[in-house]
Amino acid sequence: MKNLVFILLLAFVFTSCSRNDKYNYSAIDDLIGVWSLQSKFINETTPLDIEESALIITDDNDIRDFKGNYEFISEDASSGQFALDLSMGDIVFTTTNGEVHVAGFYLNNITMVFNYRNEDGAIIQEVWVKN
Repeated sequence: MKNLVFILLLAFVFTSCSRNDKYNYSAIDDLIGVWSLQSKFINETTPLDIEESALIITDDNDIRDFKGNYEFISEDASSGQFALDLSMGDIVFTTTNGEVHVAGFYLNNITMVFNYRNEDGAIIQEVWVKN
């Protein structure tokens, strides 16, 4: 009888462990990667010329938060950290020299869209594609 209880206890312990217990998924896993600027619009209708640009997003050391690091590669290159504000649907970029840029964002599997106002108050929409 003791052997039966012991075997049942072992069976319970092994079946209660999930296969996913050994994996750690980042809260920003869908963002991580290299993104290329595909298009840019002003006031949602007028296309703007775009330069070749890349946005590289990496995780920070805490995979449970909604923060990470970025490197923007273009004529106006910058790098720093970002944080997602899910309550507002915003992404907040903070450059290494302290400048803060806020944009609304939408993300699906291969496309990320940023919406923000430029210095003239016009709405700019950028569409990025994951490489």
